[in-house]
Amino acid sequence: MPVPKEKNRNLPSEAEIIACIERLAREILNLPPGHMGTDDGLRPEAALVTTLDLDSVARLELLFAIEETYGIIIDLEDGVKLDTVGDLVHMVRKHVSESTSDGNPTT
Repeated sequence: MPVPKEKNRNLPSEAEIIACIERLAREILNLPPGHMGTDDGLRPEAALVTTLDLDSVARLELLFAIEETYGIIIDLEDGVKLDTVGDLVHMVRKHVSESTSDGNPTT
């Protein structure tokens, strides 16, 4: 069943999620602002592993931090398969949309 439009008002934009990913990755990797492996900020096509330089532990830390930030639950099997920032953005938006439609975190 599709989510009514009024329920999607709290759905974060792609740009908001990308900014959050960048902030959380900087915190996890202890990097100053502007040091994410790109000159012009993260883009949806940026690879999580190579662009963000996330090893497997840092990648899990990022997923957990995103879950906490957005009040969602990401299945770890699905989370470790994400290749790009855009994949992660899509998953976050999907889970936030689902959680706002029923009021509960989703898996």
